[in-house]
Amino acid sequence: MKKFPLACFGLFFAISSFAQTTITEYLSGKDKDHTVQWNFFCTDGRLSGKWTTIPVPSNWELQGFGAYNYGGDRNKAHESGMYKHEFAVGNYTGKRVFIVFEGSMTDTKVTINGKSAGPIHQGSFYRFKYDITDLVKFNAKNLLEVTVDKMSANAGVNDAERNYSDFWVFGGIYRPVYLEMVPETYIDHTAVNAKADGSFQLDVYAKNLKDGDVIEGQVKKLNGENVGKPFSVTADLSADHSELKASFNKPLLWSAEYPNLYQVVVNIKSKQGGGHSVKQKFGFRTVEVRPQDGLYVNGTKEILKGVCRHSFWPETGRTLSHKIHLMDVKAMKDMNGNAVRMSHYPPDQDFLDVCDSLGIYVLDELTGWQHKYDTLVGHKLVKEMLVRDVNHPSILFWDNGNEGGWNVMLDNDYALYDPQKRNVLHPWALFGNVDTHHYPDYNAILKATSGKEVFMPTEFMHGLYDGGAGAALEDFWGQMMSYPHAAGGFIWALIDEDVIRTDKNNTYDGVGNRAPDGILGPHREKEGSFYTIKEIWSPVYIHPAPIDKTFNGKIEVENRYTFTKLSQCKFKWQLVKLPSAQDKSTRAITTAIGLPLPLELAPGEKGTLNLHLPATWAKSDALYLTAYGPHGEELFTWSWAIKSPAAIAKAPILAAKSTIAGAVNGNELVVSSDGKKYYFDKTTGYIEKVIKSKTEISLSGGPVLAGVNTTLKDFTYKTAGKQFIVEANYQGDATLNVKWTFTPGKPVKLEYTYAQTGDFDFMGITFNYPEEKVTGMKWLGRGPYRVWKNRVPGQQFGVWHKAYNNTITGQDWGYPEFKGYHGEVNWAVIENKESPFTVYTDNKNMYLQMYHPAREQDALKNNNVEPPFPDGNIGFLNGISAIGTKFQAAKQMGPQSQKNHTTGEPISNTLWFEF
Repeated sequence: MKKFPLACFGLFFAISSFAQTTITEYLSGKDKDHTVQWNFFCTDGRLSGKWTTIPVPSNWELQGFGAYNYGGDRNKAHESGMYKHEFAVGNYTGKRVFIVFEGSMTDTKVTINGKSAGPIHQGSFYRFKYDITDLVKFNAKNLLEVTVDKMSANAGVNDAERNYSDFWVFGGIYRPVYLEMVPETYIDHTAVNAKADGSFQLDVYAKNLKDGDVIEGQVKKLNGENVGKPFSVTADLSADHSELKASFNKPLLWSAEYPNLYQVVVNIKSKQGGGHSVKQKFGFRTVEVRPQDGLYVNGTKEILKGVCRHSFWPETGRTLSHKIHLMDVKAMKDMNGNAVRMSHYPPDQDFLDVCDSLGIYVLDELTGWQHKYDTLVGHKLVKEMLVRDVNHPSILFWDNGNEGGWNVMLDNDYALYDPQKRNVLHPWALFGNVDTHHYPDYNAILKATSGKEVFMPTEFMHGLYDGGAGAALEDFWGQMMSYPHAAGGFIWALIDEDVIRTDKNNTYDGVGNRAPDGILGPHREKEGSFYTIKEIWSPVYIHPAPIDKTFNGKIEVENRYTFTKLSQCKFKWQLVKLPSAQDKSTRAITTAIGLPLPLELAPGEKGTLNLHLPATWAKSDALYLTAYGPHGEELFTWSWAIKSPAAIAKAPILAAKSTIAGAVNGNELVVSSDGKKYYFDKTTGYIEKVIKSKTEISLSGGPVLAGVNTTLKDFTYKTAGKQFIVEANYQGDATLNVKWTFTPGKPVKLEYTYAQTGDFDFMGITFNYPEEKVTGMKWLGRGPYRVWKNRVPGQQFGVWHKAYNNTITGQDWGYPEFKGYHGEVNWAVIENKESPFTVYTDNKNMYLQMYHPAREQDALKNNNVEPPFPDGNIGFLNGISAIGTKFQAAKQMGPQSQKNHTTGEPISNTLWFEF
């Protein structure tokens, strides 16, 4: 071992002893799952008028105190919460002691040992702190008293945050509270500007510097390894900050695809010793908005695939945890998103840390929901937001309020604290060289994408219940991506903001139709739109095309990454055999696995992927292709049926000894076949029931041509050799010709042809079966979620099973929903309390309608997100209805959202029934 002189060791020890880090001691817990009980007194509402305890951090409404309010409520509760907490301070003589509040709603008065810590803080979503060095007693207990007023004494704060906002209004100390102990000379905060070219600047805001003090920086990897040499500057006591500058050769750059992080260690070196040392994570990256061109990250045009996110959890309101932040960011990444807009306030600091580490672009937002802060308070809050958030490489833009809630007198404040000079946006306006127009319909998208401005709607595809979000996104996104100046967009919203009401027996409350806007439920339950978005936003994009006789094992592919070559991704295909309708399992059996031939595509390029399938591929039932990103994450699994529905084997039926016969009883025709009896109403032509042994199967009322008025023209029946044939012909607003064929030992065959002219919400035939008797369904087709005409992508071809539920999307979250339209159905087993029956189809584009989704308790009167359904409750349809958004009817949302158009050409299908 190499030996060092003792003098060198002493020198090393002396230098090290100078570096004093910030000491942090929590007075509260750190998150919703780790709290500390404080004494608490609520002045009004529930559990008011007495001292008790409350967990901190928390919103007091969720703990049973006060009253709930939503932003739009006219009459809001004005309760206050008074907190008391004893805490000890050790022997920190010679240090400065700060008390830090990460967030408190809203006006917050703080006293230490009966003395004011400083001015009342106003503003709910911002970190603030007080220097309490002269107020605390060292080596003794101290008394912290905090009074929090739910409504502010400042009208501008109430207007921006509470009076008009379209989100919940809570009260309380909902983020952590802690002490910070620093040396007398200390670093208050820093501001990083690390660019893609390797240039580095760090603005260091230090306090109580002395003549001759040196501020030194050292960039390191996160593992502590030094990057480059130290760099320093002698403090200028006349300036409010010092600038450290350095340059690095080809650093690893930060982006959402490759979130490479570094850290800089900053020390104050003083002749008197006792210097302060802080660490700050950062990323090298450059963000530019090039006017009438686009958004560029690290010199490359970037597209933001974003969602708007409220900081929310149903049991704890705005008090969250690292687990929830991680869950939300992973959900965004999982659906192939790369960006999030903070709606409508700065999030927890930890959420931004997660965005930095996992790679999510961020729009950080000053609150101002259609109303603005006054200028005096606004100046303070902009500074508080930027001092806290400026160093996060994930943040690309600052939002100065929302939808008119911007104070233009604050626009220039952001640059005062941000050496990167990020663009400031006015969400829903053209400002900062970006058109952020909210909720465009498809015609507005066409108009915007025919112009020259950088286009990035900061809210679009407004979700509500099962509408919006993924519905019509394929048309919107396709048009936006064809526009050379597109910068992406932000779907409203990530989650349903339904709170669990402690004053209403812990029931969910989404304020009617105000809050259930999410792609995810309040506990992050995935709705069908999640998977649609995942496919449409996949950075490896497979152009959908069915497998037919011309398929040669090659698939068109597009690299929609910004920085990743296709060779950095991996592919895997599977050929599978799928279970039959009679099998108990739904699991596919893999018959072959393989890898495509290598293909190199630069970002933005298109090409052909040769799957390199075996010669026997056509003997399988389905093909699955999975793409994996550069970090091993699954991007999407595409699936194709190989066999046509008509080629799927039906189970043989043991033929009865008796021949098939038909008997008439008044207006009733009874067909006996294979031990079953089929009852038809001669006056309507409809099947009315099936009797199997002594069991009645209550299938009735069909086939009816969905949504079109017809009347029975003629009804005939006959024996044809060993077969018995029943035919019914209908006329009216359309024609329908029906033919039932009963053959010994085979399923009952239904052939039908219809012709209609015009535009229709749905097209096909329906039957009725009592909903109260259905227990579930198993089917071969796309699943497990339902589809709409304008929300087909995202579902995988296979065999699926669902137990019956009456789930209402955005209201009770028992996903996937049972009721609705299901895509590419080859067969379906209708499970019920009588006797299950199976229906096979001959058309790979057949949709299965299962009943009518129940209407939401607070459905919109415009019915935008309540699409029409046929009167019958089990349908076999060639066309289905589209769904709109909260603000737009389906017809406004693009080509896929239009009604089904037919010119009168006959449409023929065949079904087979096994009872």
